[in-house]
Amino acid sequence: MPLVYAAFGSQIAPPAGLVTALANALGAGEADVVIASSDADLSPQPHVVCVSWAPQLALLGRARAMVTHGGANSVAECLARGVPPLVVPLGADQPLQAYLVERAGAGLALAPEAATEDALAAALRALLADGPHRRRAADIGQSYAAADGSRTLARHLADVARTREPIR
Repeated sequence: MPLVYAAFGSQIAPPAGLVTALANALGAGEADVVIASSDADLSPQPHVVCVSWAPQLALLGRARAMVTHGGANSVAECLARGVPPLVVPLGADQPLQAYLVERAGAGLALAPEAATEDALAAALRALLADGPHRRRAADIGQSYAAADGSRTLARHLADVARTREPIR
């Protein structure tokens, strides 16, 4: 059974009804759903688990899609693992992240007011399929791995440290 992981960050609460719509979007035979949200108001369903906190990186290692607010870390963590995101931006830079994810072809975006059960279901079904969003997210994940960002950053910081005057 595919896994959908959903989290909306810790700074801005999702609009009323979004978590419930997400919990009801897919049927029990379509996916298991883990939702990290303290604002869950949903009836128990065997394929939906709602928790106040979840180990995001571990779940992204198993997930086939993520529903996210579009925070830069969540988007980068999805794409680094080849997981296509469904971005429901809540504020700050998140609408830009939603735009960039869609422009890259690596995922989809929905405005919070458009995130109905039917719209969420359609978007998640598209992301769960072996289609273009999944392939593009995988390509981006491979490019992240090939760039070895941590090592490259460390090398640049060491170069800067060697060439700068000490701070007095």
